[in-house]
Amino acid sequence: VMRRLNGTLRRAADGDVTVLIEGARGAGKSLAARMIHCKSRRGSNPIETQSATTITDASQLEQALEDARETTLLIDDIEHLSATAQQALVHFLKRRSQANADSGARIIATTSVKLPELVARGKFREDLYYRLHAFPVALPALRERLEDLPELVDLMLDHCATQSSYKPHGITTNAVSHLQTMSWPGNMTQLENVVRRAYLTAGGEPIDVQHLEVAASPTAETANPGSGTPGEVVDEGHGELTEDSIRPFEEEEQRLLSRALRATSGNVRRAAQLLGIGRATLYRKIQQYRLRLQ
Repeated sequence: VMRRLNGTLRRAADGDVTVLIEGARGAGKSLAARMIHCKSRRGSNPIETQSATTITDASQLEQALEDARETTLLIDDIEHLSATAQQALVHFLKRRSQANADSGARIIATTSVKLPELVARGKFREDLYYRLHAFPVALPALRERLEDLPELVDLMLDHCATQSSYKPHGITTNAVSHLQTMSWPGNMTQLENVVRRAYLTAGGEPIDVQHLEVAASPTAETANPGSGTPGEVVDEGHGELTEDSIRPFEEEEQRLLSRALRATSGNVRRAAQLLGIGRATLYRKIQQYRLRLQ
């Protein structure tokens, strides 16, 4: 699946055609767009990114197009583009096609909805849909390419290691099998968050099933705080998984948060990113558990 997708992205990069990337939320649409841009002749210039929700009128779109005239303009969630901005984008793409040259910004758009359905309901311009659909790229959901999980996890662990003091010690076969039994409604974003949390939970050991179970807990952000021990929680190794080795959730949460803060030298913004939670949530838990930032 990924080999076919990579081939499609390379072909999209070879030309300067308008690209529409379709896929579920968290499937990696923005990453695919950046891959196309970086491999294209415009790749030496930084990509310009706009969320369609922030483009409320034609003048804002025209300014974004002007800012990206030498590079690629990525418009995320194109289905939210306002009616006036849709009209302006149609005119731009029409002029660009008539110029018979690679003039102006290259457009890459992403969507997580079925645009033809919006067209049928009069919520999206039909002529804009067909101009965007010049080179469609469909990103498969993670559940459709579970055979790629081992390679994806290895890449994510390598990335985690560049941002942490822990050396990567891999992941067990049982843990990979466990990941392949999950449904992954959050796609790549969910997988990345689970792997990051498990990496911190394992504390340098090979990631095993128990680390994943803690990392994937749906109550990780909403659990009620316990009394906790003041200050930093001491790391302890994981041995054989038995009932005696299971500790209260609040204690495990303290331990995970403490590791994230140590790994990032107290950088709350980065720790929150690694944990896959909001910065405000992490600040609240730091106060509740009285954790040290250094």
